[in-house]
Amino acid sequence: MILNEAKTIAEKYLAMFKPFCNEVMIAGSVRREKAEVKDIELVALPKAEMKMIDMFNCESIRDEGFINLVNSFNRTKGNGKGKYAQLILIEGIKLDLFIADGNNFGLIFMIRTGSAEFSKRMVTEIKSKGFYCEGGYLHSSDDDRIIPVRTEKDFFEITGMKFVEARERSL
Repeated sequence: MILNEAKTIAEKYLAMFKPFCNEVMIAGSVRREKAEVKDIELVALPKAEMKMIDMFNCESIRDEGFINLVNSFNRTKGNGKGKYAQLILIEGIKLDLFIADGNNFGLIFMIRTGSAEFSKRMVTEIKSKGFYCEGGYLHSSDDDRIIPVRTEKDFFEITGMKFVEARERSL
């Protein structure tokens, strides 16, 4: 599919998800402005609220509107409660929806913008700077703690990597 057509479709679904998200962004080849697009990728940070489980513990409950919207699509993988869902759109293209939280949105957005080779290179290069990625989170090699990465720019600043514009990430 040509970029302009894919971008229009991506923006349609971005607008659909926006009311149920604290953040939702177009990633992948649409963001990199590739002439030919094979699928659409969105990275979402769904709204959630904290609910008390007992006197000492609470849990984050994902917005039900978000879950219902994701689950209203024909899907080949995942659902609105997980970290990933692949939706079949009526426009004849797949939408890969990557679902993040406040501690990994920036990392997931960087990785899902790609290209695959660029993302692999970044994840490999940060090892020499004392970091690693596991389970969708950035970790410190020193003590294995999760380092919050709220924005894509945070990833580059935290790891000391030079920021690369999305258009220049095709290796």
